[in-house]
Amino acid sequence: MTAMNQEADDGDVAEESRTVAGNQTANQSEEASQSDQYTDVEFTLYLRPASSSALERCQQRIQRRFADLDGVWDGDATPIERWYKRVSEASANPSEQQVIDLFDEFQQAVDEAGGRLTPFFEQRQQESLLGFSTTERTIVFPVACLTVRQDDSLVGLYPCWLDGEHYSVGDCLDRLEDGEPVRNLA
Repeated sequence: MTAMNQEADDGDVAEESRTVAGNQTANQSEEASQSDQYTDVEFTLYLRPASSSALERCQQRIQRRFADLDGVWDGDATPIERWYKRVSEASANPSEQQVIDLFDEFQQAVDEAGGRLTPFFEQRQQESLLGFSTTERTIVFPVACLTVRQDDSLVGLYPCWLDGEHYSVGDCLDRLEDGEPVRNLA
């Protein structure tokens, strides 16, 4: 090998080393920016009682995927809440009323974003025994729901429909795994 070829080869090696080092730095900063986008963001997974073994297995898969993402948010434990399959208003039970209030918050946020909660959440007016409509309502909750909050504001809700697009809990988990934004209401 001539001295000129040796210098060219050394230059290529040096350039390759700089490129590899540059890529490592770029990858590290990309990973840091992905985790930074979830700073001060609170995630909560809501699960209702499963009515079949198939639904229970589905919830377990969702719960495992959610737990595997615990490095994404601050805190020691994955925030998982249990809620009711259905709740009727007006309820004297404080925990049922809390879930009704949560539904009302979801409804308002999705309405403001131009979306809808149906068919994932159902809201029905109850009828009296005489066939008259009453002011009472029954709310049926989905098998799983994932909320995204920032500064106590709801900025993401899965599942829902927005602009003709379905946002599922699985979509949110996929986005979290890929380091993508999960705010669909803001």
